[in-house]
Amino acid sequence: MKKHYLKFGIFYCILALMLFLAAVLFYTKRKIDKVNEFTGSTVNNSYAMISLEVNADPRTLMRNMLSNWAFLSIGSNEDVGYYSAIIDVRNNNSILLEAQDFLEVSYYGEIEHETSVILRTERYLFTDGPMDLTEEETDYLYPRLRGSITNAKCDDIWIYEGELNISAPDWTRTIPIATYDQVDTSMEVPMEECIVRIDNITPCFMIGTGRKAALYNEAKSCAEVFFDQYLDGLTTGEVTFDRGIFTSRSSAVYAANGGDYLIVFYSVEKPLYMVLRDNIKVYIGAIAALLVVQGLIICSVRKLYHDQEDFEIRSRQLTYDIASDLKKPLTRTKSYIESWEACDDDKKKQNYSKKIIDEVDSMSDTVSKFLSSGFVRNNRR
Repeated sequence: MKKHYLKFGIFYCILALMLFLAAVLFYTKRKIDKVNEFTGSTVNNSYAMISLEVNADPRTLMRNMLSNWAFLSIGSNEDVGYYSAIIDVRNNNSILLEAQDFLEVSYYGEIEHETSVILRTERYLFTDGPMDLTEEETDYLYPRLRGSITNAKCDDIWIYEGELNISAPDWTRTIPIATYDQVDTSMEVPMEECIVRIDNITPCFMIGTGRKAALYNEAKSCAEVFFDQYLDGLTTGEVTFDRGIFTSRSSAVYAANGGDYLIVFYSVEKPLYMVLRDNIKVYIGAIAALLVVQGLIICSVRKLYHDQEDFEIRSRQLTYDIASDLKKPLTRTKSYIESWEACDDDKKKQNYSKKIIDEVDSMSDTVSKFLSSGFVRNNRR
């Protein structure tokens, strides 16, 4: 009997678990589908923001890309690994510019070069090494603008050389500014001749740290493979989406200046991780509910088992009591019958007959009481 109830309990526990898993999978799939609706929005936006001019020169492409990256870094999404790069096809597919952490400097001023006046309100700079700004340093740099740039030079895109200084009441940090191969030295001027007043120095984190950096590295590795496939003619340059449960990807290649330059876009997201993280309270509540249901099933089965066990014990005890109640009248009845058969006196025989009838009536009453008891009625049900 115990095995029967054990199988019964296991069956209903497994049934509850299967229903729970089905509900969780359905809920998770819907959430993942919702996340995947926005997969590739970064690549789509980037692709749309690049100039469609057929003969776009490389400096125009670089300015557009930097402006694009600055836009994407606003409200930077830690769940998206994004990589893009400008490839110089004429120079053995070398990388002209690739996504990395940088600073956008917004200012009032102008650069005078020969007879032309190039008006721009942004310049860009890379730090000499990883831009490992702490949260406090970032906060002091933007939006507080407790930063300054010294001993630097400018062309029409970049601020280079010199130092970036971040000042707080109790500390100061100086970060060297890098010099880049893309600098146009023919347009070089001291920064003071270009920038009249700095309005903002905005950190733009394309790589970032921690999880974002890991996703960036994955996107970069995938982009390299994707670009090789593009060169081998195994894929087109159109925007494509690969939406999955664990990883979703989007990619594109844009050809500029008659194919002299190629711009690669690639993004990576982890939908399942995002759904689990954003809905952790829902999943914890669901698991708690499952444990409660499993506990109720186990308690119910145990109660049924113990009730059945108690019933059988009482049934055996009642059977023993009835047998005991019937055994004595039967023994006496047998004795009266034997005496009745051996007796020749009619008067005594009549007396034995009366006693036999009384004992039979007593046994009949005992059986009637047993049949009319609630125990028997419940057992029949």
